[in-house]
Amino acid sequence: MDAKRKATLNELIGQPEESEEEKKNPDMLDLEEPKEKWKLKTFIILVLILAITGLAYTAYLSITSTKKVASEEKIENLIEEETAEVTPGLTKSEYVYVNADGGLNLRETASATAKVVITVPNKAKLTVVATEGDWYKVNYETQTGFVSKNYTVLTPPTATPTQTPTTTP
Repeated sequence: MDAKRKATLNELIGQPEESEEEKKNPDMLDLEEPKEKWKLKTFIILVLILAITGLAYTAYLSITSTKKVASEEKIENLIEEETAEVTPGLTKSEYVYVNADGGLNLRETASATAKVVITVPNKAKLTVVATEGDWYKVNYETQTGFVSKNYTVLTPPTATPTQTPTTTP
């Protein structure tokens, strides 16, 4: 930009004309800029610092609230397990046995429409963890799920004796 145009531009925006020294060294820092300009720069820097700090704090809150929710869910699950209804005459550490010829479906939740985890064979021993209405929450081998109380018995099933044919003399 030529000197005449630059002078006109400076006049329009209210800046004084460049000194001879400024013309020789265009990168020179003008320490005599108006105080308002320094205040504006300081304000902008302060706003940027606050914005960065705010973002960092928001990220911190997000992380800690996620951990808090996970902890609260774990506590609720523990409370549910501890306060689960226990069938009269049956403690949490006792067993029931499958009483269904075709086996019994171990389900994810206490519902006849819940997804089947595995089918437990007839006469299998199940460890009762808790009860929910007409359902037992049980452990079988490495699986945990729900079985209907209607297809279980509290005593081990006995083997059906085989009959030996009788011969008539």
